Amino acid sequence: MELKLINTDLVKLDLSDRINTLKDNVYAENTVKAYNFDIKLFQYFCLEYSLPENENSFFLYLTALSNTHSYNSIERKASSINHIIKADPYNLKQFLRSTKRTLLNEGKWTKQASAILLTDLEFLINQIDCSTLPGLRNKTMMLLMFFGAFRISELLALRFEDIKIDSDGLVINIERSKTDQFGKGMYKYIPLRSKLCAYSAFLSYLSFFEQKTGLICRQIKKGSKVQDNAISYQAFNKILKTLDYRLSSHSFRAGFVTQCAINGASISDIQNQTGQKSANTVLRYTRTISIKNNNSVNNL
Repeated sequence: MELKLINTDLVKLDLSDRINTLKDNVYAENTVKAYNFDIKLFQYFCLEYSLPENENSFFLYLTALSNTHSYNSIERKASSINHIIKADPYNLKQFLRSTKRTLLNEGKWTKQASAILLTDLEFLINQIDCSTLPGLRNKTMMLLMFFGAFRISELLALRFEDIKIDSDGLVINIERSKTDQFGKGMYKYIPLRSKLCAYSAFLSYLSFFEQKTGLICRQIKKGSKVQDNAISYQAFNKILKTLDYRLSSHSFRAGFVTQCAINGASISDIQNQTGQKSANTVLRYTRTISIKNNNSVNNL
């Protein structure tokens, strides 16, 4: 009896278009944008210093970055640029290992965003002129980012249709995130509060829109002209710097984790809101609190 291992009908099909589609979907759209941006910066560097785009220039560029960037940032950029350079794997591994050790010795291992707590958040919100639409948008974004523990990419992709308004809070559907590349999705819940209320701020902001559809965090031009596209994260970070130079968009997410840990929340409860897969990621933010609270020196 002849055993057929392959369906011969499939052999006859032209699958080239399908194969190209599968190749195109290897990386998420935002990942591709980040890779392309990193590659362009490297190419500008080579152009400015009249250097060829080769392995030596690649390592020279990464060396220059080590003066201003954290190791995690350098490692990501190296991964991006290596798509066109294709450096020797052993050389790249040794170079990154040396960079990591050097930055560690110099005390520049990584830059962690300054975490803001509830008292800091209240101070920031009080500085915003909420009588204007841009001010109300900024207030809403800050409160959503803190109490929803949003990454900036998640918040900027959020649409009015993703939010269900209940009598006691907001139920928010996140279709895709940094750690959810295949779009399994998750839900966040932000309750109604008597103070620093993201729920109330969102409803006030929502009232300015006749059509309750599309992106939430819109770009707003002079004269309160609302655009269809989202405000860029660079523009939002610039707004934050005018309030406090230490702030970045990640400060709110880091602050949520830190404040919850101070208030006694479990790691699993924190992960339910942040969507972080690893408990170690949460522990990075709570390590200082643990040192203070779980330390034998307090018994002296």
